[in-house]
Amino acid sequence: MSRAIKVDDKVYQELDLLRGEGQTFSQVIKNMLIARIETFKVLSIMEGRLKYREWQRKELDALIMARAERADLDARTLKE
Repeated sequence: MSRAIKVDDKVYQELDLLRGEGQTFSQVIKNMLIARIETFKVLSIMEGRLKYREWQRKELDALIMARAERADLDARTLKE
C-alpha cells in the first residue's frame, strides 16, 4: 500500500540526489533507515566495549594498588 508524505523542497532535492537510477523514493528512504539501524547497532556494540574496557581498567588499577599496598606492608614487616 502506498502513502503520500509531504517533504520540504530541500528534503526532496536531497532524496533525489541520493536516488539511484530506477530507484524509488521509498527505496531511498528504506536504505537510509536500514543504515541508521545498523549505525545504532555498531554504536551499541562500541559503547559496550568501551564500558568493558573502563571496567577492566578500574579492576587493573585496583589490583595494582593492592599489590603496592602488599609490597609496602611486606617491606615494613621486614624492617621490624
